[in-house]
Amino acid sequence: MEREPITDLEHARRSLQLENNGRLIEREVPVPMEDLSAEEALEIAIEAYVYAYPLVLMDAVRNAGTGTAVADGMRGSAPMNQFSHAPAFPDARFTAVVRPNVDTLSSSLWFDVSKEPLVVSIPDSGGRYYQMPMLDLWTDVFASPGKRTAGTGPQRYAIVGPHWTGALPDGVEALHAPTSLGWVMGRTVWRITRTSAHSRRGCARNRSRPSSARMHQPAPASVHAAHPSLPRPPARP
Repeated sequence: MEREPITDLEHARRSLQLENNGRLIEREVPVPMEDLSAEEALEIAIEAYVYAYPLVLMDAVRNAGTGTAVADGMRGSAPMNQFSHAPAFPDARFTAVVRPNVDTLSSSLWFDVSKEPLVVSIPDSGGRYYQMPMLDLWTDVFASPGKRTAGTGPQRYAIVGPHWTGALPDGVEALHAPTSLGWVMGRTVWRITRTSAHSRRGCARNRSRPSSARMHQPAPASVHAAHPSLPRPPARP
């Protein structure tokens, strides 16, 4: 969806228009303030809140999850475009998620593909069930690689932004993200068996890498920095 710039913040409302070529354009519709009743103003405020809430909430979660210089699997935090992998189940002191899963290992990746695609490599899971749902900033799942959708063999995907055009490395499938920023929330089933160590190693082999690195090209300048000043939960004793 394309957005035209707002030229008059005080006297405008937004409207979505579908053009003949299939593009969805968000346009400014001027509305004089004196023509708005209190009920209309309230309705516009409610619609704006509902419309923007997913974006605001996702960005708050992103800031909390990427405010670190190194990956922390138990907190599910890592710098942008890097995976974090939980090495074990969370215990009673875990506070990053309200109700964490008790039979899966979690992987988390916040991506930024505004400059170039991000190649995600998934190893052979050995038949183990897993899923890698990918969310845009509207919280919509635009792709979900996993055993159900693609089997358990090794796979390589490239998350590409909404305006990206170009070539990908051989053997890499493009997954088109509606927004340049987004979240991958991986889950790998893990039960206490003799294969538990294998499951942990397999989960940790999920990798992400900019496409320029795979094609031996200079990488674009990063547009996101770590936020080490963000509050952290108390350290485990």
